[in-house]
Amino acid sequence: MIVGIKNERGVGYVVYAHTEDGELLLRNFGQNQGAAIEFAQWVSDYASDEDIKKYAASYKPVHIYTNPIMRSGKSPILLRNHIEKGGQE
Repeated sequence: MIVGIKNERGVGYVVYAHTEDGELLLRNFGQNQGAAIEFAQWVSDYASDEDIKKYAASYKPVHIYTNPIMRSGKSPILLRNHIEKGGQE
């Protein structure tokens, strides 16, 4: 699986994963590139297929996440509160 970050115009830095099912968008970090990099690294190193499916199923471009809070080892990541971006979904 390939994990990457793209900067989508009008959306921000989005972390995605390439899987057998195609490209799955996981989380939007707005203009916080550092948070997107940190999350993408965690997904690449530790996330299971179930984690990736969970993130993809709950992806909404209006949810902008701030810096992730990491747990040690392979425990799931916690994300700080998201910011709701004005009425677009």
